[in-house]
Amino acid sequence: MKFLKMLTLAVFAMALAGAAMGPTQAGATVLCVGEAEGVCPEVDEYPANTKVTGSLAEGTEAEISNSIGTIKCSGSTIEAETSEAEAELLAGSVTGLSFTGCSLKSTACTLTAEHLPFAASWQWTESGDGFLTVSAGEKGVPAIKESCGSLIKCTLSSEKLGLDFTGGEPGSIVASAEALSKTEGFLCPKTSSFTATYTLSAPESGYVFLSRIANGLTRLCKTAPSLLEFLTCGSGEFYEGVTKSELDTGTAGTFTSGAETITCDKIKVFGDFTRNGPPLNNVNGGITTLNIKGSGASNYCTSNLGGETPDVFVEMLNTPYNRAAIVFRDVAAPQGELVVSSLNGPVLMKLLVELAAGQKFCEYEKDELIFKIKNASTEITRLEINGSWRKRNNSAAVCPAMLTQSAKLNFKRTSDTGGGELYIANVEHP
Repeated sequence: MKFLKMLTLAVFAMALAGAAMGPTQAGATVLCVGEAEGVCPEVDEYPANTKVTGSLAEGTEAEISNSIGTIKCSGSTIEAETSEAEAELLAGSVTGLSFTGCSLKSTACTLTAEHLPFAASWQWTESGDGFLTVSAGEKGVPAIKESCGSLIKCTLSSEKLGLDFTGGEPGSIVASAEALSKTEGFLCPKTSSFTATYTLSAPESGYVFLSRIANGLTRLCKTAPSLLEFLTCGSGEFYEGVTKSELDTGTAGTFTSGAETITCDKIKVFGDFTRNGPPLNNVNGGITTLNIKGSGASNYCTSNLGGETPDVFVEMLNTPYNRAAIVFRDVAAPQGELVVSSLNGPVLMKLLVELAAGQKFCEYEKDELIFKIKNASTEITRLEINGSWRKRNNSAAVCPAMLTQSAKLNFKRTSDTGGGELYIANVEHP
């Protein structure tokens, strides 16, 4: 208890110092030399351009599995590098990925990473851990070319790989059955999975943790936080569990493009978060439900697309959004954000448009869906969204190239967890 009080006072002092020196990035992720419960002392922060390297954990193999079988590699290394010192999503790149000693049963194989360097970003969740997301770089999406004997020659790729980053002495990077799709090749299965566990050897002999800067904490509170130079959760008022957001009666959410509008008056968002903001469960937690519906027959929304008044059915794809997180931003409104993304790829939305000539289908995507969080002491805390969706190439012409979404939802605890309001803060009560 004495330690916690001292830590909180230290956070308090650093927050005041930060206010005097100017704003820093609330919620920023950093690579830290030692384990820190959400706070990394400045002296322990790794700088920009820090190299992170690892090789297969002792006694393990890298595996690519599909319906043909499993290619096993006795050796594999990964090399990455940060491009900045601190950011909510700490940017960098994967500069190397190699495989040796590979075989499919008794047939020797070679695996080669293509399109390096890949884009990468680290995101802190809690207790020194987080995610390492690997996505397309300037040369293309992450890809692995495999060759086994004279018949199996395939190229496998993924738009986004969601790897677990576990802090430690040393830390580790883990790929757990990451999905890969066939890009090229004959007699190649459409889907495969990639599994590997890398033990870090750099920086500092692999002694690396994910953390946040001192004034970058996030806390969910059951009562309105007090405001000084920071927002403080009351003693014992922290909350973790299921959250609920939905439109107030008599309001609607819209998708617009110029004069064209889709109107949906039933929007529900359910999430499952720790009091620090990340998902309670990294696989099935985060945003577990996101329904966008209308009050028409079969939950259709209304619209004026294509010069008609067609009903539109909205379906959210790639759920659950298990990389969603609640992030504190500022003591002034909006105080935070609910950042929605998925380990399974971009956030996807499918529209079924009931035109007079027949049904038309459209798909839209976003890398992240961001709701602004606004605390309110006398009314319901709000989630507000005002962002654009881009149309995918496989969509009907009736749908606009871009849609701007707008909605205001409440932000509460569910009744089975006690019900009541939810607020966001950035400092614990001593």
